Amino acid sequence: MLRSITCLLLITLVVSCTNAPVSNTKTATKKAVNTAAGITKIDTSFTGFKIAAIMDDTKIIFTAHGKQDAENRETTTGFFIKGFSGMDDKAAEENLQAIVYDRKHSGNVANTENETIKIYNTSVGKAIITTVTLKYKNNKIAVATTATVSNGKNAILFVGEDYSNGDYTDKFKSTFNSIEF
Repeated sequence: MLRSITCLLLITLVVSCTNAPVSNTKTATKKAVNTAAGITKIDTSFTGFKIAAIMDDTKIIFTAHGKQDAENRETTTGFFIKGFSGMDDKAAEENLQAIVYDRKHSGNVANTENETIKIYNTSVGKAIITTVTLKYKNNKIAVATTATVSNGKNAILFVGEDYSNGDYTDKFKSTFNSIEF
């Protein structure tokens, strides 16, 4: 009898431990920042990047070394997010197209290659992500990731530039896909 009770207690303990709620470590690693779209959460653990600068609560710049990189933004791999209030899906897409066009046709860009565009739905709303290789006139090469996500009322713009042969491109995409607002 005692053996049966002991076995029953052990089985109950094992079942209760395996059915215990699991913490979501990805949610715990998200940074909450204030943007024009409201409180925005972003998981920077994919890149390990830190906040380098916050400009008027609308544009937050992230780089590998944070504030140390703020002075050398021209060739520093990094990204920024910018929030927009009152921006629906169509306006977010038009904004993204304008940013991509401006980046590709900058006076410093000699050539572009390998452009991809992906449109999909996320838990936040409609997302569009583009990547393109930018070859600058000074012989620098960067893989540019530009993306937007809109919940129909507000939008977040993500702009990244990777000067490390595209090593951060997939990490940028994962970081973008982690955005909640």
